[in-house]
Amino acid sequence: MPLEEVDKDNNDSDCENQSMVENSEAWLSDFCDQIDGEVVFKPFNFDSLAEQVIECVETRFQRTFGSEFLLEIDYEVMAQILAAAWLSDKKKSVEDWIEHVVGRSFAEARQKYHHHHPAAEYVMKLVNCESIFVEEQALGVCLPARINLN
Repeated sequence: MPLEEVDKDNNDSDCENQSMVENSEAWLSDFCDQIDGEVVFKPFNFDSLAEQVIECVETRFQRTFGSEFLLEIDYEVMAQILAAAWLSDKKKSVEDWIEHVVGRSFAEARQKYHHHHPAAEYVMKLVNCESIFVEEQALGVCLPARINLN
């Protein structure tokens, strides 16, 4: 009840208020009796992980392409990578995925596009492909084993 109503009706409904308090306490007691254990969640720093992922991808990208290419990472892609890292039991699983899967795709893209216009600047984008269901996962993480090049 709002405090104003409790003050106005306090004289008239002391018995009713007492009944509400007892019902609330009974409900809370019943609820607490049903608890059979507790779960403690360890904190997970997504901001720090995002910075590490960006640095790892950027380092791999620069080693492959150099400075004439720029890289953009779509928000959905970053969210999927962070979710995979959170779900993974292995500490370096996402870094391994970036090194092997993303690195291999960067190398393929370099061979495919670098020779066409070597003096031109390019922007490469990592984007989410929603039309294709990922059947094969890579290196024990919930990320694709292959990246499509378009």
